[in-house]
Amino acid sequence: MQAIREIKSVKGKKIIIDLPEDFRDQKVEVIVLPFAEETEKKRNLNSLLMDGPTLTDEEIRQFMTVREDMKRWKIKEF
Repeated sequence: MQAIREIKSVKGKKIIIDLPEDFRDQKVEVIVLPFAEETEKKRNLNSLLMDGPTLTDEEIRQFMTVREDMKRWKIKEF
């Protein structure tokens, strides 16, 4: 399922939404909510976190291996 989320300005009592070709001649559901700045801040934070660097599966395995090794260390070994 494809979804579109946009922040639009209302002109009078109307908004215009340009849809991708995939939506042509289909029935769609439209939900209109008042815009809240807090929502935009949360969305910006989510985008920042999702676009940030991530570890590969191999890097996670290496991290877990080192972590398990460190759990077995004794304090006197330092």
